[in-house]
Amino acid sequence: MASANANLKKGQGAALGSVVPLLRYWDVNQGDHFYTTKWMELQCGARGWHLEGIQCMVLKDQLPGTVPLYRYWNGTNKDHFYTTNWDELKEGAQGWAYEGIQCYVYPSQQQGTIALNRYWNIQNGDHFYTTSPEEHSNAINGGWKAEGVAGYVYPYDPNP
Repeated sequence: MASANANLKKGQGAALGSVVPLLRYWDVNQGDHFYTTKWMELQCGARGWHLEGIQCMVLKDQLPGTVPLYRYWNGTNKDHFYTTNWDELKEGAQGWAYEGIQCYVYPSQQQGTIALNRYWNIQNGDHFYTTSPEEHSNAINGGWKAEGVAGYVYPYDPNP
């Protein structure tokens, strides 16, 4: 993963062999954000999905001190949901289907990590995740409710 590791900011202390990009997609028809570490799922965009870019850098393998980021899908609400709290939905509940472990993140801030914040928009039923302070302000001003930190991740540097 040399190319992914090159996109970490200097001085970050991850086990570099396991750091991968977390890709962010948007589907305007479903009103849903989708995050994946697997390029082959949607590549540059497929089936209505538009690649918005790399959200952050995450761990593909569990390391000491990290926790899984679980991925769920709700076909009724047309929404993907990500959480580190297994007890929130377990194998799936309340219309949510468990899709597996997306990646691994830190439950508390570590050297070189930043918060991956979680938001909910009751109007369109979408969960949104970002590390960007600018997107935080836009989300709050746009009617999104901050739901706290989903986990701590490494920032993506487009100009390593």
